Amino acid sequence: MTTRCITKLNQAGVKFKLGLSRNLFDIRFNNGILEIPKLKVHDYTELTLRNLLAFEQCNCHNNYISDYVSLTDDFVNSEKDVEFLLKDGIVKNMLGDYNGVCTLITSEEELLWIAKASTLLLFLSSSIATAESL
Repeated sequence: MTTRCITKLNQAGVKFKLGLSRNLFDIRFNNGILEIPKLKVHDYTELTLRNLLAFEQCNCHNNYISDYVSLTDDFVNSEKDVEFLLKDGIVKNMLGDYNGVCTLITSEEELLWIAKASTLLLFLSSSIATAESL
């Protein structure tokens, strides 16, 4: 299943609303309104996401961060998508320009694949080390 970008959702009649929850995962769709909690994008957002993804891939059974990253990547394909999110107060841009936010969000899927590949390499290296010790 593919999630449409914000612009396409808007063209289909979906309205966007800033969610009141502080939980980023508390995304709701009800009566044609997509309610999304605020995401503050600043200089350390990418680093924080990388670390959270790596931690989740190595230590967690649930993929909440990965799912969130994948969803936000689907939502944003262009600066126009970012403009909708900024206008509705869903994204707070602390980077300065739309392009920086767009680049960060669209590169999140790449972060997800890097985290998964890193986890696989970690697993393989520990398996090899275990096999060598036998």
